[in-house]
Parts: sequence; structure tokens; C-alpha cells
Amino acid sequence: MEQPEGLYGLKQAPRVWFRLLKDHLECEGYTLMNCEACVAVKIDIWLVFISIYVDDLILFAPNKVITKQMKATLHRRFEMKDLGPIHYILGWEITRNRSERTVFISQRQYAEKVLRRCDMENCNGCKVPCSPELKLSKVMCPTTREKTLLMEKKPYRSVIGSLMYLMLGTRPDLAYVVRECSQFLNNPGILH
Repeated sequence: MEQPEGLYGLKQAPRVWFRLLKDHLECEGYTLMNCEACVAVKIDIWLVFISIYVDDLILFAPNKVITKQMKATLHRRFEMKDLGPIHYILGWEITRNRSERTVFISQRQYAEKVLRRCDMENCNGCKVPCSPELKLSKVMCPTTREKTLLMEKKPYRSVIGSLMYLMLGTRPDLAYVVRECSQFLNNPGILH
């Protein structure tokens, strides 16, 4: 969706834009969820949702006719591009099989990007996120200034953040490893 002219570059632009969109959706009968303000829901004959991420909207409706009506409502107020069915957003790949009525969500490309960033794209895969025998501890933290400076050049915090994004999205099996490694954000060692 295109933000109205005059909003770009202003300090309050994101707030004004969200308020404008929110007011329009509420006029059309949508309610923003209390637990997640970026999801609008409308209960009419059908239950429909709009997921909001900055100026990208994802529409969820039971059929194409309702989706078309939702788009028309938004087009009346905002200049927007229809990018068709969703395939990729925020590092998530979405594959839909209408005949089987299934949706498959993956973060494969995002995970591969994280591996490339860490120069690990050729690493060997494993069946579990970490060895059960491995116990991380403070003893593994650098004790000399030289080792600390060496580790400061590593993107440890960034990698933990990326792993957390994967964990929250499609890889809950990473939760234990992320929790363990997160304890050493201030002074990670080579083994961490």
C-alpha cells in the first residue's frame, strides 16, 4: 500500500499512517485485536482477517469473492498494488495447495542466509540442534583481552537473534540451544 504523500520522512509518519489505516478499517467494520494490534478481524457472514506489517497487508478470507471485496474496500481509500497470492514475507516462504487445502510454511531461505553470513553454508547437517553431552559454561568464556577482542569480531549476538527468529517462526526445536547460548551474549567463547 502507498502511504499518502506528506507522510514520508516525518518523525510521526508511522504513527499517523497506522492511525489512518486503523480508522479506515474500523469504519469498514473491522476490529483490531487486543492481543495483537497488527491483526484486524471482521465477523460478518464470514470471518476475515487482515494482517498488517508496516504498509504490507495480508488478507485472509474463506473464498476469492470475499477477498475481492476486501481489496475493493481498501482500493477505495488507498492507492495499492495487488501482489497476488502470498509466497514470501519477512523471511517466511508460504506454499499453498488449494486442492489439498494445505499451507506449508518454511524459513529455509532465511536459514541459508544466516549460514552464509556465518560462513557455514557448507557445514554438515545434523538430526538434533545440539549434542546432549555438550554443556556450556562460563569456563568456556574468554579470560584474556586478546581472546575477548577476537570474539568481539564474531557476529554472536546477531546470530543468536537470527536463531531466535527461526525458533519463534518455524523451528521450536531450537529453543533449548538459543536459551543456552543466550546466557553468554556479553562474553561468548569459541565453543559457545
